Amino acid sequence: MSTMCEEIRPFSPNRKRKYIPPRSATYYRKKNIEIQSRVTNLNRKWVNLDNQVYGVNPKTSFSVMTYNILSHKLADRHNYLYNCCNSSYVSWKYRRDNLALEMLTYNSDIICLQEVDCTEYENFFKGIMAKAGYVGFYKQRTGIEEDGLALFVKESEYNVLLHQPVEYKMTDLCPSLNRDNVGLITVLEHKKSKIRICVATTHLLFNPKQGIIKFAQYQTLTLTIREILRNNKDYDVNIPIIITGDFNTHANSVLYNYIVSGHEKVRKLIKQTTTLSGQQGDNFHRLSYSEVNKERKNKCDNDFNKCMEKIKDILYLHDNDDELEINSNHEIVYSPFRLKSVYHTHENSTEDRESKYVSSYINYNKSLVDYIYYTDGMDVKSAKNAPVVNAINHEEIKIVPTKFLEPLSRSYPYNLPNRNFPSDHCSLVTIFDLYQLRNLIMKIRNVHPQKRWKKRIQYLNTEK
Repeated sequence: MSTMCEEIRPFSPNRKRKYIPPRSATYYRKKNIEIQSRVTNLNRKWVNLDNQVYGVNPKTSFSVMTYNILSHKLADRHNYLYNCCNSSYVSWKYRRDNLALEMLTYNSDIICLQEVDCTEYENFFKGIMAKAGYVGFYKQRTGIEEDGLALFVKESEYNVLLHQPVEYKMTDLCPSLNRDNVGLITVLEHKKSKIRICVATTHLLFNPKQGIIKFAQYQTLTLTIREILRNNKDYDVNIPIIITGDFNTHANSVLYNYIVSGHEKVRKLIKQTTTLSGQQGDNFHRLSYSEVNKERKNKCDNDFNKCMEKIKDILYLHDNDDELEINSNHEIVYSPFRLKSVYHTHENSTEDRESKYVSSYINYNKSLVDYIYYTDGMDVKSAKNAPVVNAINHEEIKIVPTKFLEPLSRSYPYNLPNRNFPSDHCSLVTIFDLYQLRNLIMKIRNVHPQKRWKKRIQYLNTEK
């Protein structure tokens, strides 16, 4: 049994240590002060982000966790990957309690999990998270796989307006889309402020040589999110969007560049499919900080079916492997929106991103593959002109990450899982602030462009 679940009493040299079975969420919470003093994993450093001062208080703050918890059946099937780990720390009996303890200790408002076994979700996680005040949603991978995605939301803080799974296996569209990976999308409304957010989680294909399939899976997820928000009159198309999960993509990769810039040449995606996700090879042009943050017009087609046909055309072009046809293709593919990575918004160099952090350490292979992405919302011009029931104008809402839980350093010496980390990935946690900038927008909207910066400074000073 885990030492984290040991009953804590004042030290006595004559007493024997008593081990107890897993307790309720309340027990874990009461003991978290003592536990944090003993467990390295729960003492990870929080990093504050330098953000612009808006001159107004945030409407609300909330926290998001993403965690690939390593399905015990996958660990047993691929046990050769964990030969360098202590077998007692790889065992599910040890890891299960510590995973629950970690999630409940950080007490995030929204928790996104990957590689959750369907049986363990029903028999363990669903119950213990419900006792802690969470409502849960689950999507199992298609095919014969028994693991999937779970997403938990605090019932006391949020109303769940929608939850919808996404399956990436679409052989009717293209025979290449035959993988069992899935996504899970939710639309939430904060009970007090009435602000809505869209939170999604996914676990993209692992295969390092099939970067083009990862691109198709990511594109399918983002197109589905846009379709949900645009076609439901109850949702404002500008609501903040957060996408978390295990993307099996390195920060120094073409696919990462596509996610944060929102566009890429079709020819480049096809020719570099084996190095597209950065898991092997390093052959691409790194985007500069100015390129990532450059303003651009969203040229992604508004028609969902046309966008899916575009994915189909790219995959057929890739599968046909006609070099002349590929080289003569000068088209650019666009994402519905571009995202920012919480862990990289403060970095000016992509090289710093890759060299500083890792989120997974398996069989002496360190990599950064887990992310929390976010966006301020979609381009309102791409939305349908439908009446919005919600009173909040989400075009005025700004989502700002204020601090994050630091991932593992690249110098971390121990393979995962181990005594302090119950999975082969570490959890990522971020705290966001949501600002409503109505007053600021109203005061500077009609000012002459050359005087806007002076007006903005004057406004911020008066608000202080």
